[in-house]
Amino acid sequence: MSFESLERMPLAETQDRISRLRSHMGELCPEASGMLVFSRLAIYHLSGAWASGALWVPACGEPVLLCRKGVERAVLDSPLERILEFKSSSQLPALLREADAPLGDTAAVEMTGLSWSMGELLRSKLPGVALVPGDTALAWTRAVKTEWELAKLRLAGMRHDQALNDTLPGLIHPGMTEREIALAVWDAFY
Repeated sequence: MSFESLERMPLAETQDRISRLRSHMGELCPEASGMLVFSRLAIYHLSGAWASGALWVPACGEPVLLCRKGVERAVLDSPLERILEFKSSSQLPALLREADAPLGDTAAVEMTGLSWSMGELLRSKLPGVALVPGDTALAWTRAVKTEWELAKLRLAGMRHDQALNDTLPGLIHPGMTEREIALAVWDAFY
């Protein structure tokens, strides 16, 4: 059986986002050799894949998406070429060296994507690598929307408006229970 993604983020879109991240990193954490991103939302924003794992964005060169699981799905969804599977953070230095995108002495890290315990675990798994906060660079990158993102937001808004103002009024009526209304809302927005 073969699967295909409903829509793949365009390569130009991911390249633009990664370029903007690199620019912000250059201003905010110039000592970093790149940035490790951990939250699914930020990984999606930069790679187009809703992946569990990490995304390494080196200061120059190709980014590497590292998936704990679901690497097959990430390959379908992301236009990135380097998508690897890993089990433990201790594998990251070797995997990134093999992918010709080594960590370096200092790496920016999306710290809001990690709990305190996960951050300490990461620090112990990456000996010799100083970790610096990269959250502001990531936030600045995500703050400015591209035309592609704006088109998606407009489409979502149009669909939301249609469900709320056109579909839903025909599905609810006086005397319905809260559960029935909730199901009607679900139907309208599905």
